[in-house]
Amino acid sequence: MEPCPYCGEKIAKDATSCTFCGEELDEEDKGDRPWDQGYRPYRDVRRDSEPHRGTLILTLGIVSIATAMIPALGIIGLIVGICSWVMGQRDLKKMKANLMDPQGLGSTQAGWICGIIGTAFGGLTTLCCVGYMVMVFGMMASVSKMPSAPPPSVRPAAPAPPAGPPPGRKQMKKAPAKEKPAPADDDQP
Repeated sequence: MEPCPYCGEKIAKDATSCTFCGEELDEEDKGDRPWDQGYRPYRDVRRDSEPHRGTLILTLGIVSIATAMIPALGIIGLIVGICSWVMGQRDLKKMKANLMDPQGLGSTQAGWICGIIGTAFGGLTTLCCVGYMVMVFGMMASVSKMPSAPPPSVRPAAPAPPAGPPPGRKQMKKAPAKEKPAPADDDQP
């Protein structure tokens, strides 16, 4: 028994084709036409494995980040991010256990990471929006409990100020004006 070069399963040494993966194992065909052999980067992948959902998970992760940045849609980003995070985690476990097609490993990991980031941003945005709403409603409630302002009172008209100097000031007396001497006439005796 020796391992199949394509799928790794144990087959007979003199077998011409693998009973597990169906690949032809003829010696003369291997070196002559290598371009005819299918490209199989994952040799130990089961043929009955589940198809990957990497594109879906990546899309959900990106949508979660985009919607988490908008305050009104923060809760949607949180929900979509959690979905992407959970789906990515489950699919990565299945790929590691060889139950799912590992060709979507890169996009599944990227979507999983985007889901984690979208969940964090969505949670923060939702928390900030809820805090803001609590603050606004609290302020509205406190304003409604405040006593109303008293009605404006009508003041009586102020009396006219006295004609004299303001009270508290001493009135200064004017010095009498000096009389000018009358011009002297030389003609008078």
